[in-house]
Amino acid sequence: RWAAAATGLPAGARAEETRAELGRVGRLAGPLVLQNVLGYGLTFLNVIFCGRLSRRDLATVLLANSVYNVTGLSLLIGLASALETYCGNAYGGGQYGLLNGYLLRAVMINLLACILVLLVWTQMEGVLVALGMDAELAAAASAYLWRLSPGLFFACFYECSKRYMQSISVVVAPMLAAAAVVLCSPLVFWWCIFRSGWGLAGAAFAVNLCTAMLAVAVMSLVVWTNLQGIGESKAKPWEGVSTREMLSQAFSNWRHFLDVGVPATIQTCAEWWVWEIVIVMSSLLPPDPDRGIEADTYVSVMGILLQLASMTYMVLMALQQAAATRVAVELGRKRPAQAQLAAGVCLLVGRVFITVICVALVASRSLVMALFTDKEGVQQLASAAMPWMAWSSWNDCVNGIYNGVLRGCGRQWLAAVINTLGNWGIGLPLSTFLGLRAGYRVRGLWGGLIVAMAAVNVFYLWQFLRLDWDKEAQRDLHPGELRAGEEPDAALG
Repeated sequence: RWAAAATGLPAGARAEETRAELGRVGRLAGPLVLQNVLGYGLTFLNVIFCGRLSRRDLATVLLANSVYNVTGLSLLIGLASALETYCGNAYGGGQYGLLNGYLLRAVMINLLACILVLLVWTQMEGVLVALGMDAELAAAASAYLWRLSPGLFFACFYECSKRYMQSISVVVAPMLAAAAVVLCSPLVFWWCIFRSGWGLAGAAFAVNLCTAMLAVAVMSLVVWTNLQGIGESKAKPWEGVSTREMLSQAFSNWRHFLDVGVPATIQTCAEWWVWEIVIVMSSLLPPDPDRGIEADTYVSVMGILLQLASMTYMVLMALQQAAATRVAVELGRKRPAQAQLAAGVCLLVGRVFITVICVALVASRSLVMALFTDKEGVQQLASAAMPWMAWSSWNDCVNGIYNGVLRGCGRQWLAAVINTLGNWGIGLPLSTFLGLRAGYRVRGLWGGLIVAMAAVNVFYLWQFLRLDWDKEAQRDLHPGELRAGEEPDAALG
């Protein structure tokens, strides 16, 4: 058991089985790394092009993007991640007739979430002003946010379709589709912002257009995959399922879907929102005239370090997604030993990769900081805090893989409780005390996060060692779901 804790692999795992599973994880995670980075590329390009307009326009975009991600995209990602559990398990168990019903249900629930988010956005200008933002900046960011609202609906279709394809282990084609869109996007941004003279309105239009292109591309792949058949047997999920049955799946049993989708959303938001709050807290740190550090220096330092942490997490998130998919598929096939091996391989590979990345970042921190800024004070302070960021990222990325394992098992509530208690019960209060009260400033902010991530890591490890894989394989994750040829009323009970 403790050997399993140290390596992530189950005791008695044979070398040839481990190598075979490593190949499966690599074929799944490799394209997902590129897809995650490419998806992040649209936001990156948006900031780069808007940075050529004016400082006010750049601040508007950065603030609006933050609100968009925190109040909108994080909800969609959390809800859509339920497909990793349900579709992955159904695919592994050969219940192909459930796949499209789950996809349609996810889309309908996410569309409803988009409408609720828009209602919140109607009051966003007042909320930003109440939080102490400049009135003109709050008004500009609110207006830009509304221009992004069509993209939220396109993101709904994209996130759901992407998770659907991932759950049936089709990842290369969506990655190529994302690459094609991102390669075209610089021209789209240039045309909409500069060539047309639309400025910020053009930037929002470009984001919406590129997100729509992503959604259409991946949705087309979903249709194509259904027509061609999935898996080695080339099964066609739509065969034997009437339109009435599929619509019944889409509009029924929402509580069952939300039993997994809601805790997944809570877990995603609990972690995402803490990082945003920490950035705001860095703006409250007092200046240090003796060291020539102004108040806005801390914001720059935390922004750069969190940017690096996010980029690192984007790479390792592929292993989180691979863990969720592989575990769900193998549990659906009633192969608990293989599911445990898949989880162990993802954990072992994740620990190795994040260790290499963190060591490389710390060793080259002076060069890395020079890529972000030419201000000597920011470089020195960020370089000094880099080891703290690296240790926090190490724990955060390993925690993400544990979270993926629990998602594959359908244990999202457990992950939500652990993450929420760790981030909000330990991390945020401790960061506030160490950074603002105890006078440790940036190191204090990161110190609180490190303690929280380490505590979460311990709790995840404890739960991982307590998993009864045989019982997990016997759980029915599809109660009340309509099977092919079954009357809708019978499925609903």
